[in-house]
Amino acid sequence: MTDEKRALKVAALVADGFQEEELTGPQTALVAAGIAVELVAPRAGEVQALHYREPTRRLRVTVTFAEAHAADYDALLIPGGLHSPDTLGQTPAAMDFLIRANTLGKPIATICRGGRLLAAADIVRGRHATGFHSVGDEWFYLSVKEELIRAGALWEDQPAVIDGNLVSSRHPNDLAAFNAAMKKVLGL
Repeated sequence: MTDEKRALKVAALVADGFQEEELTGPQTALVAAGIAVELVAPRAGEVQALHYREPTRRLRVTVTFAEAHAADYDALLIPGGLHSPDTLGQTPAAMDFLIRANTLGKPIATICRGGRLLAAADIVRGRHATGFHSVGDEWFYLSVKEELIRAGALWEDQPAVIDGNLVSSRHPNDLAAFNAAMKKVLGL
């Protein structure tokens, strides 16, 4: 018997149009804690990151949903962004992966518009959650507050909300609170 502890592994669910800092900020915090982060996407190759509407860089996909198994990961990270949550929500393999991870009780951390996937997967009913919410500005159409509430979530306007295996956060300005909450749920 060995005393070595197995390294934790997190699946970051992404598609083109994810918000770069909502992936790279948590990814940096997780890697610094000794946790591997793999990019899981609908297709092989690279995915396009954005800073709001502007393309930034392309990142290499580690594995596709067709190849990945939720049971092989210790947690999920779902960044928001202009397009990624919408694409993933319309990708059956991505939704199956998310639902399976939730069924297995894996921690699931979403930030900003990533919460759309929690609503679409019907896993927030009766659970406390937050996400991007904007009133009266050009970003209002991207708000997920009403979507989460319609899916049965108990809305909280907090930098980070933990409810069981779910961690949610509002936007990139809350990354410090999000990272701390995510690490707490992972037992770090």
